[in-house]
Amino acid sequence: MAPSRSSPQRPGQVGRSRASRPAGRRDSALELALAAAVVWVAAACVASPRRPVTDEGPSPAAADPALVPEAEPATGALSFEQIGDGASREEPGLPIGARAPSFVLPDQEGRPVALESLLEEGPVALVFYRSAGWCLYCKMQLVQLQENLAEIEGTGARIVGISCDPVEVLEGYSERSRIGFPLLSDADSKTIDAYQIRNTAGTSREGVAFHATFIVDRAGVVRSKIYQVSYAGRAAVDNLIDALVRAGRAN
Repeated sequence: MAPSRSSPQRPGQVGRSRASRPAGRRDSALELALAAAVVWVAAACVASPRRPVTDEGPSPAAADPALVPEAEPATGALSFEQIGDGASREEPGLPIGARAPSFVLPDQEGRPVALESLLEEGPVALVFYRSAGWCLYCKMQLVQLQENLAEIEGTGARIVGISCDPVEVLEGYSERSRIGFPLLSDADSKTIDAYQIRNTAGTSREGVAFHATFIVDRAGVVRSKIYQVSYAGRAAVDNLIDALVRAGRAN
């Protein structure tokens, strides 16, 4: 039987049977296996196409009726309380119908990217995530977006990732994973704060954003918020494309 991943065999060491391993090592291997199973189940629940997690619809408090056409409501939308990580019971982020705050942030190659320039080409998906350096889910999510980039941009929209990672981290990850869309560095988290998406309860790391995607139409209005994070299956990508198509029709 091959050695357990939790206790790799050192050079020159003869592998021992599971029965002869010390109890502490067996317990450690079991804990790792259980943790992996929990992560797998959680990921499957998030990725399930039976649980749409878009939150769409106009916000009367924030929308200007003279400027913002009525947004289409989502069917079976879930609140953040139902889909969140348990750390927060209030839905984070700017409300639907709010004006998207402007920003100019460096991408993974250090080039400045302005929201206004992106909107000249069509709707924009602003994908906030925790980190491309240490967050495995984030890395898988970005890879999934890259794999479906042609279809996403085929809607006439642009997509950018935003995190508090420094440019150097984004550059290294982008090269390794061959990411072809902008990953923007919000190192001081000012843009994260402007979109009210900073995670202050669910992590000990400073300046980290919640997982959330804002769909902004060409007029600079937040049309949809998507809290779905998925790297398995098509549910998250389909919801994103759906929202971008609707945003493109808004003006």
